Amino acid sequence: MISTSGGSGSSGSSTSGGSSTSTSGGGDPTLLAEAGPDQWGDIGTSFLFSGCESLFSDALICDFSESYLQDHFMAAWYLGDQQIGSGFSVTLDTGDGTLFDSPQSYLLTFEIIFLDGGAPILTSSDQARLVLARRNISEPAILLIFVASILGLGYLRWRRWWA
Repeated sequence: MISTSGGSGSSGSSTSGGSSTSTSGGGDPTLLAEAGPDQWGDIGTSFLFSGCESLFSDALICDFSESYLQDHFMAAWYLGDQQIGSGFSVTLDTGDGTLFDSPQSYLLTFEIIFLDGGAPILTSSDQARLVLARRNISEPAILLIFVASILGLGYLRWRRWWA
C-alpha cells in the first residue's frame, strides 16, 4: 500500500488506481502522483519514466514553470528504500553494472511533495513496474541465421538454373 500524508489541517486522503493523494479542506490544493505506464523490454535497454502526468489542483504538473516546480515541489524515484533519481522524470539504464542487471520485475515508486514556505504540505506517490527479460537470440546469431538463409536461397536458385 502507498502511504500518504498531509500537513497540518489535513482532512483526508483517497486512493485511486494505485495512486494516493492528500487534500486539505476548503478548496485547498490537491496532489495526485502518476508514475506513468509499466514498461518492459530487454536488458541493455534504457527506459524513461515520467511523472509529468501527475496533477496539482487538476492541472498537469509539468505545465507549471521550471522555477515554480523547483520552488514548490520535491520529486524523487525509488527502488525499494533506495532513491534512484530526483525530478519528475528518470532514465534508467539496464544491464551489467547497473541496479537493473537481471531478468525480473522491478517496482518503482514515484513520490511528490508540495512545499509551502519550505514545509511539506501534501505528499503523493504512485508506482510503476519495469519488467526485464534477456534477449533470446543475440545479434550475431540473428545475422548468422539471415546470411545462412540468403545462401540457402541462392543455392536453390542456382540448382534450378543448372537443372
